[in-house]
Amino acid sequence: MCLKFSRLKPVQREVLILRFGLLDNQERSLDQIGEKLNVSRERVRQIQQQAMTALRRQQPSIEQYLTS
Repeated sequence: MCLKFSRLKPVQREVLILRFGLLDNQERSLDQIGEKLNVSRERVRQIQQQAMTALRRQQPSIEQYLTS
């Protein structure tokens, strides 16, 4: 798994893996993930959003890229 992905919290990693089918190529719905993790659909959506935000923050800015 990529370094950036490993920096996520375990629950964030699991949600993204299940949501986008990263291990078994089978995407799951928010409801399905919520049932598996014993949380609400809304909570799964929030965790997914937090994970995506964290991944985006790890991207180097274009300014850093251009100055290097």
